[in-house]
Amino acid sequence: MRRGRYHSAMGFYHGTTSEPDDKPPGCMDVIVITRAVFTVLFWPLVAIFAVVLDLALIFYTFAVNPALALVPLGLTVALVALLIRWDRSRGYPDDV
Repeated sequence: MRRGRYHSAMGFYHGTTSEPDDKPPGCMDVIVITRAVFTVLFWPLVAIFAVVLDLALIFYTFAVNPALALVPLGLTVALVALLIRWDRSRGYPDDV
């Protein structure tokens, strides 16, 4: 029986040789990569969620009582001032 044009003995990826020696990626590789990504992104994600929750709290307290909204607003301003003070105390030159 004659084989068709595309029905040769050649393998799909590796030619006519056998499979490569290295193992296919498994569950442990996925866990290691995921942990590395979340390790890098943890604090930026915490900061983003904290800002969103803070803004939601400020808007909610403005809806309930505008005078009550000064509490989270004041805490936010104090936190930003502390972060600015901490950043300036790290010893960077002013022109950077």
